[in-house]
Amino acid sequence: MNNFTAIRNPLLDHLVAGKLSLFDFGLLVFLIMRADYSSGIYQGCALTIACQCGDPSEKEHIQKALRRLRDKKYINYRNGDGSRGAYPILINKFFVTDGELSGKRLNAWKQANLVLPEYENQNGEATLEALSRNGEGTVKAPNKDNKTQDREDVKTKAVTARPIFKPPTLEEVTAYCRERGNQVDSRQWLDHYTSNGWKVGRNPMKDWKAAVRTWEKNGIGHAGHRAPAPAPASNSHKDLENAADPDCTRCQGCGLRPSWQKPGVSVDCECIDRTAVETPS
Repeated sequence: MNNFTAIRNPLLDHLVAGKLSLFDFGLLVFLIMRADYSSGIYQGCALTIACQCGDPSEKEHIQKALRRLRDKKYINYRNGDGSRGAYPILINKFFVTDGELSGKRLNAWKQANLVLPEYENQNGEATLEALSRNGEGTVKAPNKDNKTQDREDVKTKAVTARPIFKPPTLEEVTAYCRERGNQVDSRQWLDHYTSNGWKVGRNPMKDWKAAVRTWEKNGIGHAGHRAPAPAPASNSHKDLENAADPDCTRCQGCGLRPSWQKPGVSVDCECIDRTAVETPS
C-alpha cells in the first residue's frame, strides 16, 4: 500500500463521541502513520515525537497523552519505558500491510502487561502468532474478527437501550384492572388504544399499565363512563337522561357517553331526543 496508511473508521467515531480528545486523536494518527508497516510498532518516546513534530516543548503534553491512550487500550507499552530513550509502542488493531504478517491485525493487549504483540487474521479462521523478543512464537486459537465483534457490541447496546413495546392482551388488561380493583372497562380501554395505534397523545405508548392507571385516576369507570359525569352547560343531566334511549348500549340510558377522541371526557350520546331536551318546560 504505497503512500497510504490504513486508519480505522471507528477512530473518527470515537473522536465525535468524545472518547478521544482532539489532541489524543492527532497523536494516535501520528503513531499509526509513523509505525512500521510490517509490525504496527512505533519505536520512539515522547521527546522523539515532540521533535518529529517540530516542538520539543510539547514533550510533557505528549507523555500525558500517551498514558491516556494506553489507559484506553489504543496503544500499549511497558511501564517505565522512556528513561533510556526510544521504546516500542504497540498500536492496537493496526492493520499490517507489509512483510510476512501482511493482511493481519496487531492485538497489542493479548498479553496485557507483558506487552508482547500478537497478530490475528482478519476473518478469524487461522491461528494467532505471538512474537517475543527472542523470536520464539506460539500458536493459539483464533479470535473473532474485530469488526464483527464491534458490530455485535453496537447491536447489543442498541437492544438494551431501546426496549420494544408489546401491546397487552385483553386478559392481561382485565387481570391488571382486577388487581388494582378499579372500574376501568378493559375491553373499551383496549379498543381505544388499538384504534389509535397505541399512542398517548402524539407519542408512542411505552407503559400500558401507566395508561390504565391514568384512566383510573381520571375516573373513567365501568363501560368507560366518568363518575360522576359532568353535566353539559346547556342542559341538566336529568334532562339528558329523560331524553335518552334507555336501551342504548353506548350511554346505558344516561344520555352521556365517553368521548372516542379524548379519554376521560363525556359527551352527549347520539340516542338523545333533541326535541325533548330543547322543549321548554
